[in-house]
Amino acid sequence: MLRHPLSLLLGNQRLLGMVVTMLCLLGIAAYSTMPRQEDPSFPYRAGMITVNYPGASAEAVERLVLRPLSDELRQVEELDISQGTARTGVALARLRLRDHIYDTDQAWDRVRLAMERARQDFPDGVGLMSLDDRLIDIPAIVLAVGGSSSVTELSDVAERLKQNLLDITG
Repeated sequence: MLRHPLSLLLGNQRLLGMVVTMLCLLGIAAYSTMPRQEDPSFPYRAGMITVNYPGASAEAVERLVLRPLSDELRQVEELDISQGTARTGVALARLRLRDHIYDTDQAWDRVRLAMERARQDFPDGVGLMSLDDRLIDIPAIVLAVGGSSSVTELSDVAERLKQNLLDITG
């Protein structure tokens, strides 16, 4: 008769020690071979399309520009959210890619193709159409404080450094 695997493991101290040791060794091996980046990259999932239509009312921009653009964008599978806004002389479409998309360059290329298809339905006079697919591409810095001091002292130094950096204008 087979016993429950957990009771077998807990009842045999040598087997339990061996399993725990193996799991620890596998964890250390996995951690040591894990890829690391000093500056990790993040997928660009947010974008904004801007279409200029000089002199057109907000209603005309919505009807003649935003609707055809939205129709084409709905065919892009990678898009999660597409919200459009029509203003006098300009159409804005805020886009977000689905969370499981990591090859964002290819997805943004599909969005550009949809934009070109939509352009064929635009009236004469529609000007520049652009896609900003790097909306979250903002410079950042990561600082680490280390030394032989105690954790409390290092924490105090880090807080003072943080305040000094926040006080910098510009």
